[in-house]
Amino acid sequence: MNRITIGKVLVNVQVNSRSSPYIVSLKTLVLEPVFVESRLMCRAIEEDKILTYSHSPLHSIRNSCRHYGHSFENAMEVAKKFLRKLHKPPIIVAYNYGGPIPFFPTLSPNAPDNIWIALHAVANVRSLNNACIIHLINGDEIKVNVSASTIYRQVALANWLEKDQIRKYQELSRF
Repeated sequence: MNRITIGKVLVNVQVNSRSSPYIVSLKTLVLEPVFVESRLMCRAIEEDKILTYSHSPLHSIRNSCRHYGHSFENAMEVAKKFLRKLHKPPIIVAYNYGGPIPFFPTLSPNAPDNIWIALHAVANVRSLNNACIIHLINGDEIKVNVSASTIYRQVALANWLEKDQIRKYQELSRF
């Protein structure tokens, strides 16, 4: 059992010691960096539980893309091309029966304190000085150190990317 700091509260967590990283699923809401004994790890918030893995959130996102049959680099390229956005675009990590599952970063994907949030996870956003609180669909809340307007923008971009991918899959069915 390890202790991690969440806000100002020390919490006991069980660290998954598997050598493989966390793979996102439809239950995944947030992939958040946490430091356990000075080591960067991934805290995966799911609809019904919280897990901690011994890899970074970016490592888990990269491996999730690979697990579902494409690459992180390809997901970034598709997003950047469609959104004409070079800095921290949302990406499609996986598809559920042709339906895209977008995640968006709060900061640069390579930043150690970047949080990845599933589009479907966001229930509401509340401004808090130079940060914001994101209310998740399971009733949990997370504080992120970016403005609410940044999160609103990321949600809008993720929605546009999702709609574009749905449109492309619908075009396939016409042939």
